[in-house]
Amino acid sequence: KLPALDTTAAVGFSSVSLAHGTLLTLIGDGGTDPATLNNGVAGSATVLLNGGAEWVALRDATIHLEVFNDGTFIFLIEKSRG
Repeated sequence: KLPALDTTAAVGFSSVSLAHGTLLTLIGDGGTDPATLNNGVAGSATVLLNGGAEWVALRDATIHLEVFNDGTFIFLIEKSRG
């Protein structure tokens, strides 16, 4: 679960050690200015969101990402959100 924030910050990944094909779920906790996840490089992974639409970590909002790891690059590909 992502922390509630008073000042927005982009979601980033310092490392991704999950196996290729693993599903990862992020759960928002809101705050007055929640975290955001955007298309593009987010630390050690590249995030690919459907239609490039930003995800905002509102309280209990979820996004499901599939790990694509070819041994060189890591992509987190959006599968669904709610």
